[in-house]
Amino acid sequence: MDNEAALERLRSDGFVLVEDAVDAAALSIARRKLDELHRLDVEEFGTDALLAMGEFGTLRFPMVRDRFFLSLIDLPSTMPLVERVLGPSCILHLQNGIVMFPSRRHQQSSFHQDFRPWLNGADVSLNVFLFVDAFAAENGATIVAPGSHRDEQRPSDADLERTAVQLSGAAGTALVFDSRLWHRGGTNSTSEPRRALNMQYTRAFIRQQVDYARCLPEGEYEVLPERVQQLLGRFVRLPKSSAEFRVPAEQRLHRSGQF
Repeated sequence: MDNEAALERLRSDGFVLVEDAVDAAALSIARRKLDELHRLDVEEFGTDALLAMGEFGTLRFPMVRDRFFLSLIDLPSTMPLVERVLGPSCILHLQNGIVMFPSRRHQQSSFHQDFRPWLNGADVSLNVFLFVDAFAAENGATIVAPGSHRDEQRPSDADLERTAVQLSGAAGTALVFDSRLWHRGGTNSTSEPRRALNMQYTRAFIRQQVDYARCLPEGEYEVLPERVQQLLGRFVRLPKSSAEFRVPAEQRLHRSGQF
């Protein structure tokens, strides 16, 4: 569908599926690299500790550990829709890899929101959830409650289950959803892991989950496209002295137009 139809679906249902958001070559790389990041997580923290923290299968800082994931934060297939809702000054709130393993309950298996309905219902946050593997009921595809992003109070579990829809899709599909939408993961009853990449975008005045603007070596930021620097939050940093404040506008840590 075109962007206008996608925008209308996003507003009414709280979500829209964008097919072929990422090509097969990038997906193949993403699978291999997510598997490697999970291996490194287990090596560093241990399975028992990750399970105790509710972090097993949630891969934090993927772009910091592997720069390949930087290439996925500004997808031409989804960013025009994100910018229609949040504006061109939006920033990346988080990027997490998600691996749902067979016969293990993931910490996101209960209904939840990724952003509470504050600010009088203003649209301030969207998620782009990339299907790195095909999503199906058998491997725990995401379950959403259509229209629940408009609810001021949490719907009952019975109401959420009654209206719930499980979203299947080919690898490379992106689920774009209002972060206030009530959703959860399913159960992976297959013998293979199911991989995904979750990217949440907010208006620039929302504090990021991770300080991406300072995660990479300074020299690397200087050669990144300005649009990527914007998404990483490079232009919403705060000056710590009058000297940093009193510089030309284009050199300021906190640039104009970030609200």
